[in-house]
Amino acid sequence: MREALLWEPEGERIHCLLCPHDCRISAGHTGVCGVRENRDGRLIALTYGRVSSVAVDPIEKKPVFHFHPGTLALSLGSVGCTMRCSHCQNWQISRSVPADGELDFLSADEAVALAQEKGCAGVAFTYNEPVIWIEYVIDVADACRRAGLYTVMVTNGYITPAALDLLGERIDV
Repeated sequence: MREALLWEPEGERIHCLLCPHDCRISAGHTGVCGVRENRDGRLIALTYGRVSSVAVDPIEKKPVFHFHPGTLALSLGSVGCTMRCSHCQNWQISRSVPADGELDFLSADEAVALAQEKGCAGVAFTYNEPVIWIEYVIDVADACRRAGLYTVMVTNGYITPAALDLLGERIDV
């Protein structure tokens, strides 16, 4: 867990500024995504570094067909989402919250090392909505940049301009 980015106090609640849901979160509760909690007057990112899914995939599966074709990407996901789509193929994790099951911790440096060990040219944030994992995505993306790896986000795009500004120069596609 880590203190979240993009929030402001609003009386006894916290105003989350990450996505257009514009959640006002009471003490002890989470926003729509289920992973950003008002804890003692601070917004806490409950899934920082906590992964539910790790796999090596061809970049074309992301689906990105003209970006580093033929390479592999280390795909990382956690739990939670900003939407509740009836057709979601990953509903078991996108509708889960951290308390629903075991999540393994993977630091940013460990993610890069694992990608390199598996012969991956990049890291993809996928399976659930990566925007709600922004603090971790930023740290992994920065570590990838230092290591010469690309970054990919498979996202529903439900994000505020402020959050997009934080990610814009860090994510390759």
